[in-house]
Amino acid sequence: MNFSFRRLTGRLFYCLISLLLAARLAHATGPATTTVSDIVYRADSSPAAGNLQITWPAFVTSDNKSVAAGSMQLAIGAGGAVTVALVPNAGANPAGTYYKVVYQLTDGTSSTEYWSVPSTSPATISAIRSILVPAAVAGNFVTKAYVDSSVAAKANDAAVVHTIGNESVAGVKTFAAPPSVPTPAATTDAANKSYVDSLTYSGTGSCATDNYVYAINNHSSPSCRGIGAQRFADQFASIQAAITDAGTAGSVMIPASYLATDSYTNPNNINIVDLRGKPDRYKGFVNVVSDCGAVGDGITDDTTAIQNCLTNNPGRHIFFPKMCASQSGGGVLSCVDYKITAPLTTSGNGQWLDGEIFGSPWQGGPVIQQTTADTTGIIIPVAGYGQKISNLEIIGQGWPTVTGGSTSCWTDSDLATWPQNGS
Repeated sequence: MNFSFRRLTGRLFYCLISLLLAARLAHATGPATTTVSDIVYRADSSPAAGNLQITWPAFVTSDNKSVAAGSMQLAIGAGGAVTVALVPNAGANPAGTYYKVVYQLTDGTSSTEYWSVPSTSPATISAIRSILVPAAVAGNFVTKAYVDSSVAAKANDAAVVHTIGNESVAGVKTFAAPPSVPTPAATTDAANKSYVDSLTYSGTGSCATDNYVYAINNHSSPSCRGIGAQRFADQFASIQAAITDAGTAGSVMIPASYLATDSYTNPNNINIVDLRGKPDRYKGFVNVVSDCGAVGDGITDDTTAIQNCLTNNPGRHIFFPKMCASQSGGGVLSCVDYKITAPLTTSGNGQWLDGEIFGSPWQGGPVIQQTTADTTGIIIPVAGYGQKISNLEIIGQGWPTVTGGSTSCWTDSDLATWPQNGS
């Protein structure tokens, strides 16, 4: 009985020892390897011959197996065959662990490359040859594949601005410093400051290089061609030139310093402001002299100018300024302001022919003399509603010219010779 117990105890002891040995053997099993197999050729397509010197740093595999640093030399087999089993270093710790492989060929040449061995076996040299150079290795060339992979995520050729070529740039762009552009050539080119500074307008009324439309910096008054649609007469060859340049929607300013006495017409009926002290440009009316070109010297035939003024301004207030000085008392006829040779016809409902008032009922208002006998002075058409005539004196060619000093009466002989065709 005692003997049997001792035998049982011995067997149990040996069993425990066997289990411990098995566990130790299992723990001592090395990491799996990947077979690298390939054919190495020279550039002339002949099989390479020589050795591969393979070195590696210490690393821990992705399945936590420690691998000590080391090296090995591998002979290239017949026909350039290379076959070697290596522990995978892909995903190893530290990151960026590589096998350094130096080719030492029999023709005396050598080259170096780096392998990243995966866990999938077998693998070829071309598949494990790294396109990334270890950070610890400087001064090495990089492959096209490395460059392509590095910049692929950083540059979309369709989304960047190129230094050459035609392309459209969308969105708001903010510049930290003013951009420089060349002197513009086409009408749609961007203009630089020097081009704008040297620009002069063509034709009459051009600006000097240092005199712009309005000097904002020193708040000086306008002194060049105009502001917007307004034109300054002293910047043109004539008032008429300024009116023409203003077109149909502009206006003209005649400054107080304008010394010329040229007349003009206003075919587009634009606003003309005269600052020379004349109260006839504020466009509550149309002036037959300044706006329509009548001369008003009592000698020139103003028929066409006045008739065009009436026709082109239907329904407007037509103003006749007094052009000559009125005399006091009777006797000699004061003066004739406007000479016409044909009757005038009003135009448009509400047109008002109005003379300038000087306060005297005797030849104090503007005088219109019609020099053609036995014709009507002013005709108001039947269809002209609401028209009126005021402060105008209309006389015919037979108005007597009496010489007799200061007499205020006409003699019977004067009346006998008067043709009675005036008003």
